[in-house]
Amino acid sequence: MIVYRELLLWKPKKCDCNQYAEITISNSKNKIFIGCRDFQSGGYSNESLGYKCSNAWSCNSCQSATGLGNIAQGQYFDGTNCVASCPSGSSASLATGFVCQYPPIPCGSVACSSDFSTCRGCGSTNAIQNLFTHGTGNNCSVSDCNLTNVGSNLSGWVCYSCSSASGAHNIAKGQYYNCSTCVDNYPSGQQANAATGYVCQNTANPGNLVTCSNDSSVVEDLFTHGTGNSCSVIDCTASVIGSNLNGWVCNSCSSANGNCNITAGQYFNGSTCVANFPSGQQASASTGYVCQPIPNSGSAVSCSSDSSTCGGCGLTNDIQKLFTHGTQNKCSIIDCSIAEVGSNLNGWVCNSCCTTTSQSNIATGQYYNGITCVASYPIGQSANEATRFVCKINSVPAPVNNNASHSSLIGYTLIFTILKICV
Repeated sequence: MIVYRELLLWKPKKCDCNQYAEITISNSKNKIFIGCRDFQSGGYSNESLGYKCSNAWSCNSCQSATGLGNIAQGQYFDGTNCVASCPSGSSASLATGFVCQYPPIPCGSVACSSDFSTCRGCGSTNAIQNLFTHGTGNNCSVSDCNLTNVGSNLSGWVCYSCSSASGAHNIAKGQYYNCSTCVDNYPSGQQANAATGYVCQNTANPGNLVTCSNDSSVVEDLFTHGTGNSCSVIDCTASVIGSNLNGWVCNSCSSANGNCNITAGQYFNGSTCVANFPSGQQASASTGYVCQPIPNSGSAVSCSSDSSTCGGCGLTNDIQKLFTHGTQNKCSIIDCSIAEVGSNLNGWVCNSCCTTTSQSNIATGQYYNGITCVASYPIGQSANEATRFVCKINSVPAPVNNNASHSSLIGYTLIFTILKICV
């Protein structure tokens, strides 16, 4: 048996994966076997040709190979399998990489150029824009309306340009884009024209009135003012809003109708609009309809030193900022979660948070032992409001010096005796 290996010549054309091509000539059986061998395992894997290495070069290289586990015989690739001849109307050659392709089908001209020199205004992505060829002025046209060329890179301008092209293998025929495919007519209650980029949109697709203000200028431009502090989104279609989302946009557009709208949902989870806020969170007008963790505030403690701020509740600004002032000398922790408090602990923090219940809270305990919050102080220590709820060693009174007292008594007796003798 003779084995030949041509790594540089065969690999690019035959085994388009982590393998090398091998030709095995069996003298006894007078047969030639062409297969692929894995670089790592060293085992034959000609069966994997149909899965890993199925492309046009594989088809052309393996067209005359014999073997039970080989890929389908055929020198051309029709996009799915190796075929002996391309489908009617298509052709393949070395120039096409042995891939069956249909002749380019030019399309109609559309006025989508935004700069009168390129086709940048004809699609939201480079892949769509590259489908077009610039003509004159603001006119561009799709270079090839074949489905294999366009793929899923659709837009209203693509649909409209290809609507008059002829060809059995074109994209779906239709001058309007419903955000899924090209269609001949826009749905009832919608419209599509050059002003909408031939995208099907609701005739009027405004959002509900919401009481919002003070957002970025980009987001503000999406709204139109009503009365008082009420505004509504002018157009809820995704192409108009783009990534300019917030809670007010979601809430305003939550009941708008349209195939091309932003995701329906009255709350904003930081990424998209959602119908419900996640467990443990809330969203309302007070949060701007943005999903936020439910406040986990502590109880009031008497730590304010000036009855107007919480300056007396901690030695550092980081601890003081954890509190909010109530009335007189009362302050309470705003959020007892460990994510918020972190390592900023003291007795007032522990005492304020000792009654809150949440798995994400700091350790439960009304006293601070210097490390963490504890439910009770150690033996020989105490903690109360006077110690600011910090565990401290109990004070021990000084012992009575009995010897000193005895010496004093002897001294007094001696003096008394001397005085009595002198008298």
